[in-house]
Amino acid sequence: MMLKVDRIRTSTKAIGKYEEALINRVSDHFRKQGYKVFPHARFNIAWGSNLSDLDILLVKGDTLTVVEVKSKRDKMSRAGQQIHNISDYIDYSYVATDRLPKSWSDSMIGLLLIGETIETVKKAKRFTGRPTVESLFALQKKCLLCFLGEKSSSHLLKYEIAETVRSMGSEKAIHRCLKKIVICEECCKTSCPILRFAVKNGLNPLPSSFSGSLF
Repeated sequence: MMLKVDRIRTSTKAIGKYEEALINRVSDHFRKQGYKVFPHARFNIAWGSNLSDLDILLVKGDTLTVVEVKSKRDKMSRAGQQIHNISDYIDYSYVATDRLPKSWSDSMIGLLLIGETIETVKKAKRFTGRPTVESLFALQKKCLLCFLGEKSSSHLLKYEIAETVRSMGSEKAIHRCLKKIVICEECCKTSCPILRFAVKNGLNPLPSSFSGSLF
């Protein structure tokens, strides 16, 4: 499964003056390794969520990786939590910094040191497991309703829908679908990434011509 990345949304947050040069260097590093690189990117999730802005988004084949860049003037303690908040949407993550921390205890997040070259201090491990209700709740309601098929009802509370969706399909299948959703261009009427998931789980997906209350 190749991830479709024709266009990625641009981040809305201000770029730190100490981070921009570091982001550019890390971006060049991954381009040379064959990744599609999207600096200052933003996930397609619910409006107003603080999860959506990313320093660097990397796409290679069916793999989605996020890099959080921290200069030596930033607090490293925030990086781990920022990444774990979006771990249900991605495969791998790294923190890239120009100052090596005294210790790095996170077992999942990789660590890159930005010096004369970019050095991999610790390799990232793949995020697995069924997504949390909170991760699903962060998606737009119209996306969650598409999981339930054409019999779904828009009067359901968003949290109720998220709880139902969490139990659907295999862990691998729902994780693959979430990756497609967060990089989706919102071409809801023509190429919704949820439709294939709904069909495979025995549901009648919303018709592509649907333009009712979900939108």
